[in-house]
Amino acid sequence: MVPDIEKAFGVTLRLYHHPTENRTFYSADTVPSLDEDVPVLGITGLDNFEPPHPKGLIKRDATAITNYTATGSGPGGLFIGKDFRAAYAPGVSLDGTGQFVALIDGQYFTNDPILYAQDAGIPVPTITNIYVDGAPPGQPAREPMMASSPWTFP
Repeated sequence: MVPDIEKAFGVTLRLYHHPTENRTFYSADTVPSLDEDVPVLGITGLDNFEPPHPKGLIKRDATAITNYTATGSGPGGLFIGKDFRAAYAPGVSLDGTGQFVALIDGQYFTNDPILYAQDAGIPVPTITNIYVDGAPPGQPAREPMMASSPWTFP
């Protein structure tokens, strides 16, 4: 899989010693790029120089939570996309029509986007799997690397 990533982005992933921590990290040896006819805003995630970590996380005793009311519009009151849109982008007329979403993360459960669309009350997207080596699905070594679909996000 690493050789496929290196080939796709024109980089070599190397290990480096972290300058301030007692560990190694991986990173590309040059700025990643794609063919000019592939429209992308950016390429990220090709290093672990700064691993993800919780910021301001406060652990609380789960038994101390009382009177919790789920207020989202998803199943069981969970928050889904349209709840975040209402909270963080109210009044925005753009809805994502004609946009493509790419998930580059190996395998995924094919029923997840269908269930999400049903729960959100939006049309089920058309999913197109693009395999790294062009092989058909079904082989663990030939998992889908990208799922893309035009999808409207309410």
